[in-house]
Amino acid sequence: MISLLIISFGITLIYLSIAERMRTYNTLIALQGLMLFFITYIELKNIDVVHLLLILLETLIVKVIVLPYFIHRLLIRKNGDKPVALVVPGFVSLTVVTFIFFMSFLVSYLLHDDQIQVKYFTGAMAAIFTGLYLIIVHKQVFTHMMGYLTIENGIFLLSLAIGNEMPLTVNLAVLLDVFSSVLILGLFINRLEMFSSLDVDQLKDLKDS
Repeated sequence: MISLLIISFGITLIYLSIAERMRTYNTLIALQGLMLFFITYIELKNIDVVHLLLILLETLIVKVIVLPYFIHRLLIRKNGDKPVALVVPGFVSLTVVTFIFFMSFLVSYLLHDDQIQVKYFTGAMAAIFTGLYLIIVHKQVFTHMMGYLTIENGIFLLSLAIGNEMPLTVNLAVLLDVFSSVLILGLFINRLEMFSSLDVDQLKDLKDS
């Protein structure tokens, strides 16, 4: 079941690389959070109930509900479901992300031991490097934010590999999402309301109050 969820998680990463609408990006990020919620429940069912409930609630509330809702409310509803400006053709992004998956699996297989699980390491590395790729090849702040959230999901997935032995590590990974929620939604997005577009070129106009 976990393997199926991680494969589905990987499919969302491929879809992210060729998505053209803001609403699609937001939906895919929410789906990733939902998959991580189920993966967390299956993987960490052997830990104590308090830690498990805390991690599940944090994952479901932050990743699936809070972040997608506020992104939709503050950006998509305000600016409309605009197409995302693609700097490179979709087939190029598809090829690059496929290569990222191949290299992630190869590195995971070579490093595989009792402490590193191939399925988690592959998904985590693919998410981290796909997020970096999204940030590099796009010019819009919205897509950069989606790339950053994808990297966070990869870090969270990586932390699950040792979750049964160190549940605090998973809690710390989720706290990173909470921190990013405050940083992105409380500061970053609100500062962007003064601009007519979400192009990163306008970031040079941001000044301290």
